[in-house]
Amino acid sequence: MNRQPNYCDHNSWHEVDVENLIEEVEGLGKSERRSIASQLTRLLLHLLKWQYQPQRRSDSWLDSITDSRTQIELAISCVIALGLTLEY
Repeated sequence: MNRQPNYCDHNSWHEVDVENLIEEVEGLGKSERRSIASQLTRLLLHLLKWQYQPQRRSDSWLDSITDSRTQIELAISCVIALGLTLEY
C-alpha cells in the first residue's frame, strides 16, 4: 500500500492497482480483527486480575485496562470507517 496513496493524492486514479488495493484493504480488515482479539484478551486478563487479586491492584493494571478499551474502540472505528465487518 506504499504507492497507492500517492496515486490517490495526485489524482492518478488510472494508475491505481485495484486488485492489489483490494487485497491490502482485506488484509487491513484481518489485521484489525487480530488487533481487537488481542486487546480483548489483554483487557479480560487484567479485569480478571483486578477482580480476583485486589491486594495486587496497581496503577499499571488500571492503565492497561484503560488503554485496551481505547485500542478496541479505535480498531472498531477503523473497521466501521472502512466498511469492513468483524465476522470470523
